[in-house]
Amino acid sequence: CDWSSDVCSSDLMRGVTDDISRGQVSTMENFQAIIRFLAHYKMNIYMPYIEDLFRFKSYPSIGKNRGALAAQECIALQDYAEKYHVEIIPIFQTLGHYENLLVQEEYIHFGDFPGAASLDTTREEPYLFLEKLLDEIAPVFRSAFFNMGADESFDVGKGASRRNAERHGIASVHAKHYRRVIDILEKHNKKIMMYGDIVLEYPTILNEIPKNLVMFRLLLCLAVLAAGSASAMAKGNPGFAEEPIVVEYDVDPSWPNRPDDVSPFGWVSGIAIDGKNQVWIFNRGPDPIQVYTTEGKFVRTWGKGRFKD
Repeated sequence: CDWSSDVCSSDLMRGVTDDISRGQVSTMENFQAIIRFLAHYKMNIYMPYIEDLFRFKSYPSIGKNRGALAAQECIALQDYAEKYHVEIIPIFQTLGHYENLLVQEEYIHFGDFPGAASLDTTREEPYLFLEKLLDEIAPVFRSAFFNMGADESFDVGKGASRRNAERHGIASVHAKHYRRVIDILEKHNKKIMMYGDIVLEYPTILNEIPKNLVMFRLLLCLAVLAAGSASAMAKGNPGFAEEPIVVEYDVDPSWPNRPDDVSPFGWVSGIAIDGKNQVWIFNRGPDPIQVYTTEGKFVRTWGKGRFKD
């Protein structure tokens, strides 16, 4: 289909996330290749997962020597992406996953406790810090959407925030923090996305936050990470969003269900999906071509002894 068709309407969100925070960061040439790849397959959303990989003028040590992206690089990449009808939506953490910063002397006091990966929600200083970061990064990205992350904040309630969690409940501690972040981002006229794993664990959070958030429900599986809205989750239907849906991918370590007489994968050189939604995997093991259903059921293998390095 083409961009003007009803099926491929630009109002639909089709895209991927890219975790650039755990290893090598793409060069601009790599980023541009990703954009072209997405456009080729009629995807219109690219969501880089950033953590500390943005160069902040207010805190220049953040992301130092880690390949952090400058604001001008992000702007240039958006200019490039627009030519291919791809929108870039940043994922920037606002509660947990601050482990790269909170081990540093300059930032350790912002943590819920020494060694924590989550921010301290009991003091104003961490919020002033977070507001400075968001006030810098949010305007750089011209998308109407901004993903505030907020997943896996497992340290909340274990340190400085323990008393508040015992008094008010861990759900309310999270909800109060979310509202603070939402207020900051709404200054920049952003429609807010966030991960919903904590909300699913503590569903009463939904009673204390706005209903128009776009929620991502983390599922450790090969095929899909579902997105929904806070209002849809509150109705007990988290897999269906009232806002546009974004699909992501993650790894299921139990996939596939390989028969005992089929060799484990060697180095995987290529993966493809055929017209029957079967997954074809070309690898450098004894059984070089293996075919599975998307659920991981074995279909067949061939090519043993026919390929050489």
